[in-house]
Amino acid sequence: MPKTVEACKVAMEKEKGKIDVEVLKLEDKEDSKNLALGTSKINYMDPRITISWCKANEVPIEKVF
Repeated sequence: MPKTVEACKVAMEKEKGKIDVEVLKLEDKEDSKNLALGTSKINYMDPRITISWCKANEVPIEKVF
């Protein structure tokens, strides 16, 4: 247990920070429930757009696919 008022305030701020982090983790978990995390991003990419982007930005197509 902290022995001074200032030490108590510091300890309380640390605990509040931990609570905030845990709340954010729970919110992220809830938000990502509807995402198919096991599905590859390749399934969502249109090859025509990807190839034109690679050509415009001089990126080898092999790096994307």
